[in-house]
Amino acid sequence: MDFPLYLGLGCVAGFLAGLFGIGGGLIIVPVLMWAFSHQGIDISVAMHMALATSLATIVVTSLNSAYAHHKQHHVHWPTVRALVLFLMLGSVIGVTVAYQLSGQLLSNIFMGFLVLMSVYMWFSKEPKQEKFRVANWRWKLACSVMGFLSAILGIGGALFMVPFLKSKRMAIRYAIGTAAFCAAPLALTGATSYMLAGHQVEQLPEATIGYVHIWAFLGIVLTSSVFSRIGATLVAKLPPQTMRRAFSVFLWLLAGNLIWKLYG
Repeated sequence: MDFPLYLGLGCVAGFLAGLFGIGGGLIIVPVLMWAFSHQGIDISVAMHMALATSLATIVVTSLNSAYAHHKQHHVHWPTVRALVLFLMLGSVIGVTVAYQLSGQLLSNIFMGFLVLMSVYMWFSKEPKQEKFRVANWRWKLACSVMGFLSAILGIGGALFMVPFLKSKRMAIRYAIGTAAFCAAPLALTGATSYMLAGHQVEQLPEATIGYVHIWAFLGIVLTSSVFSRIGATLVAKLPPQTMRRAFSVFLWLLAGNLIWKLYG
């Protein structure tokens, strides 16, 4: 059993969730994909299992991270209430069409997004005053798209949400805390959809609920809960410019890893 691997994944995913507001899916999905394939699970089933299990763990990881950010007063609740339903709607649509989209095309689009957002986060500055508006229809449309892409990629959506909220003049600490909370219902919607979709798939191994692998889920969430609070504590202590540039470097590393996998 790869349970120690799942525990280690939880440490990394939890820390990143607290520090950057993300759920860690970009790390969890490829590692779970490798682990499931190593166990002899068919590659097509393993991919959907990795996506579903990643989303299921993000529900717990993001809630722990969001609670820690809430204690620091870094969650903008009007934004959460206005946008969360549209994120969930996009997530349902994303799972529905997951089998019909080209993985290569999505990977290239996602890679381009990472590069652009990393440049933006590096050079952007904190607004002197927070003058962002909530509930604009463009925001809701954008959140539906973010929910859609998050379900396809098996991530919680904060990787999209943080740069988006930052571009709307939300302070970086609030953007991270707000994105962390929004990731939980988005991931719950996606994970539930994957569980229902895989309910009657015969190739699935034991210890699964739909496409969600129970042991992988438990191993990851056991350690992620602790490490997400450690990451969130650092957010309150680091200067905003340091946070923005750390997030930028993180995006660059993800983009570089994706480029290497696609073209290396």
